[in-house]
Amino acid sequence: MAAGMDQEQSSSNGHQALDAFILVAVVFVALASVIALVEWGMGSLRLARLGQDLVPVAPATAICYLLLCALLLVRRLRPEAGYLAALHWLLAGTVMAAGAVILAEFVIDTLAGFDLDLERLLVREMRHPEGFVVGRMSPLTASLFILLSISVFSSFMAGRRRKRVLFLVSQSTATTVSTTACLLLVGYWYGAPLLYGGAVTPVALTTSFGLLALGAVLLVETPRAWLRAWLSSTSVAARFTRLTVPVTIILILLAGWVHSRFAFAGGTIDFSLIALVTAGTVALLTVAAARRIQATVTAAEQSLRERQEFAEGLIESSAVWIWRTDTELRHTYTNSFVTSRLGYRPEEFLAFDTMELIHPDDRDLMRVIVREAVSAKQGWSGKVLRWRHKDGGWRHIETSGAPLFDAAGAFTGMQGVDRDVTERIQAEEALRESESKFRTLFDMSTDGIFILDMEGNFIDVNRTAHERLGYAKEEMLAISVSELDPPEFAARVPERLAQIREHGQAIFESAHTRKDGSVMPVEVNSRVIEYRGEPALFSVIRDITERKRAEEALRESESKFRRLFDLLSDGIFILDMEGGFIDVNRTAHERLGYTKEEMLARRVSDIVPPEIGARTPERIRQIRENGQAIFESAHIRKDGSAMPVEVNARLIDYYGKPSMFSVIRDITERKLAGEEQERLREQLARAQRMESVGRLAGGVAHDFNNMLGVIMGHAEIAKARFDPSDPTFHDLEEVYNAAQRSADLTRQLLAFARRQATSPRVIRLDETVGSMLGMLRRMIGEEIELELEAAPDLWLVRIDPSQVDQIMANLLVNARDAIEGAGKISMSIDNSEVDEATAAGKVGFAAGEYVRISVSDDGRGIDPEILDHVFEPFFTTKGMAEGTGLGLSTVYGIVKQNDGYINVESVPGEGTTFEIYLPRYTGAPEEGGSTAATGTVGGEGETVMLVEDEPTVLKMTETMLRRLGYKVITAPGPSEAINLAREHSGAIDVLVTDVVMPEMSGRQLADQVAEIMPGIGCLFMSGYTADVISDHGVIDDDVSFLQKPFTAQQLAGMLRDVLRRKGQAGRA
Repeated sequence: MAAGMDQEQSSSNGHQALDAFILVAVVFVALASVIALVEWGMGSLRLARLGQDLVPVAPATAICYLLLCALLLVRRLRPEAGYLAALHWLLAGTVMAAGAVILAEFVIDTLAGFDLDLERLLVREMRHPEGFVVGRMSPLTASLFILLSISVFSSFMAGRRRKRVLFLVSQSTATTVSTTACLLLVGYWYGAPLLYGGAVTPVALTTSFGLLALGAVLLVETPRAWLRAWLSSTSVAARFTRLTVPVTIILILLAGWVHSRFAFAGGTIDFSLIALVTAGTVALLTVAAARRIQATVTAAEQSLRERQEFAEGLIESSAVWIWRTDTELRHTYTNSFVTSRLGYRPEEFLAFDTMELIHPDDRDLMRVIVREAVSAKQGWSGKVLRWRHKDGGWRHIETSGAPLFDAAGAFTGMQGVDRDVTERIQAEEALRESESKFRTLFDMSTDGIFILDMEGNFIDVNRTAHERLGYAKEEMLAISVSELDPPEFAARVPERLAQIREHGQAIFESAHTRKDGSVMPVEVNSRVIEYRGEPALFSVIRDITERKRAEEALRESESKFRRLFDLLSDGIFILDMEGGFIDVNRTAHERLGYTKEEMLARRVSDIVPPEIGARTPERIRQIRENGQAIFESAHIRKDGSAMPVEVNARLIDYYGKPSMFSVIRDITERKLAGEEQERLREQLARAQRMESVGRLAGGVAHDFNNMLGVIMGHAEIAKARFDPSDPTFHDLEEVYNAAQRSADLTRQLLAFARRQATSPRVIRLDETVGSMLGMLRRMIGEEIELELEAAPDLWLVRIDPSQVDQIMANLLVNARDAIEGAGKISMSIDNSEVDEATAAGKVGFAAGEYVRISVSDDGRGIDPEILDHVFEPFFTTKGMAEGTGLGLSTVYGIVKQNDGYINVESVPGEGTTFEIYLPRYTGAPEEGGSTAATGTVGGEGETVMLVEDEPTVLKMTETMLRRLGYKVITAPGPSEAINLAREHSGAIDVLVTDVVMPEMSGRQLADQVAEIMPGIGCLFMSGYTADVISDHGVIDDDVSFLQKPFTAQQLAGMLRDVLRRKGQAGRA
């Protein structure tokens, strides 16, 4: 074995040495070529010619060497490069083409006497004393370069295409080049270089070395190359020839060199003496080689003996029985198995007749085995026989063997390999007994049991499982578990199987479908087991129908308890006996300002003042001893304020543990006395009053707006019948103005209640407020100075511009009334970023980006005691006929409706400042669109369908439309409108409809009419509040809406706008 390892190591070393030789040889040739080119450039040819009278390496030859060396280095160092094929075509092809050109030039010169002299392009040529040209590539060199190129390219393609013919071409051309180079070098060695003395340029000595080096590289480059195989082989023949052949060649070369170089007066040295020396040397080398061969043979024999001894040791120590018999079945050989397993020494065992040791019941089986094996001339395996142990017991032996025959085909005996399977047989019997017990328990289990393969297919089920599901056992074994589950559970089967495979087991709830279609909820406890040698899933299936019913009843009970628990107006604490929170109801944690999770992370002592917390252990002891306790205490809210409480605590059993159930009643009002109670009641009344005003405004807005619309409409129609100088015209004007003021009052109430219908747009506040300055100055009068300062690059806001008008008008009127005589009102608009700290101290204010409007006056200011009331509706400090008390409440409502914040600060005697924060708009800029016409522009004979369920409004609006020049079709309800649309033969240009009507909303009516008459324009109108209109899908940016009450001018403008949009849509 050691000798074999030495041979493998020697072979490996040989391959490494050859790989190193390849790199050294290629680099050497490339370096010599570079030096030759440098010397040609410098005019000094020492290394290029290696002798004064020798021909130097031609420049073309050096260039060809460099190309081939570069190619061999790249494919050696980068064998997987994708560009290798292209590089071979380029470089090897270039060398081959150069060789072909040189040969062609030589043939033309020889046959036609015409010298192309192409190499003069590279260097100036010189004449050698013997007549040939120096600096020109030899024709023989050119031929050898062509062969080298073919060899390089063929070896590359042979490695890629695995073609033997390419490999043979590569090796044969490389051998030819190497042999020719050797002949050239021998000529130089003997002092008679080839081709010298003629007109043909000979091959330079340096060129010959390069050809030999590259030829040798190609002969040893690939593992299949014959020279590489010979040099790296560890065989005796290869070693012998590697020793004798090089020495013989060296001696012959040396003898020839001596013969050609040394001469005396009478002639050369007697050649017989040289031959005698050569023969003697070869003989000595042969003897030395023979000794090495003998040493190798001796080592091989020693290795063979070691292997034989190793094999015999393995046989003897083997755990199997290796034996041989004669024709009478008497054992002629046995290993030590009979000692370890049957108790006999080998020589003792061989003395027995075979049949004596085989169990009587198995002897006939043994005879049959032998007879059939001899007859069929083939072996047997897997037969179990019982052999008698020396102690009288029996061992089960599994026998495998074959008959033996001599060269003539005659039966000579048996041989085989047996093994002791007694333990396996005993284990199998124990397993069968265990399986019998398992099957009994398996089928008697009150739980169902599934045995599944790892893909969820049934392998086995017990009786409980298939009977409970209504299947026969065979039916169960024909399906998979996913077919047994309802769809929602079957979809999770792959996930469950993966979970069990990963973790080894899993417990989960599922459901199975009985054969009759009913569903049985189950709990599955599954684990991975080995079943009959394969991994399987052992799943215990427990019917949890009753448990599910009980859980459902419990959940329902707990749900009712939880609803009652959270709906109680008193706080509820459930505490453990140490005072830790187990549960709290919504009233408890919301009243204290905590989340439920924050409460459950605390103890009751954490939410009481220190002086009360010190008494907590005593309170708990009292409850534990008496079962309950009622006492007053105090709890600390999250914001630090104290809340007086009355605690009614009693001892209960909560989920099997003693706990305390405490009812916590807020007794703040009971504790507050006198003025404090009155103040709280006043605040509550004020809040309720403000809410009542809002509800009142929203409740009466629709009917009030309809009545005002009728009054204003008829007054406007009636005015048109009288001359302005007529007293009746003046009376009608007063009626119209009173109705208009009532409509404005309604709008103010709706603005306060945040129920005003709006048309928000994206605007710049400086532009909107700036356009109002003239009107505002006229409104406040000439004695009061008004200035506006707006920051550059203001952010955009989204608000109804008319609401900005209301805000500014109300604030400036309020400031004007606060100034006695001359004064100044300053307005500023800027961007404001509000942080969390700033917003935290102001109720209803959120951190974010806002545009701030500030209005300051230098008037008399507001007293602190009334500052909190300024935004309440109908609150005013003016006289009976001087104000309604809705100005600032309108501003407040508009700001809140637009998610803003308003703040007021005042110093009596110095003035007041109102600050309004409107949220920054960060969406995409809105495209500007034209608004409704401001003048009363009549119709041009267009047809309008008017739908209104209020008869007086219907009649009044019809009259307005006809006076404006429209053709009108009226309908008192949606059904009539749809029928009229279907029956009308001509076109209907615009549908004008109320929003809230019986049967369906105006938006639904518009959709149905649009299906009958595609492209019809639509104008919605309503006296309802914004929230009601929004619920009916009308307050959108692309919807035309007219708020009741309206004037003929507003109606005319909106209709022209609808018709304009319709025309634009038609052109698009």
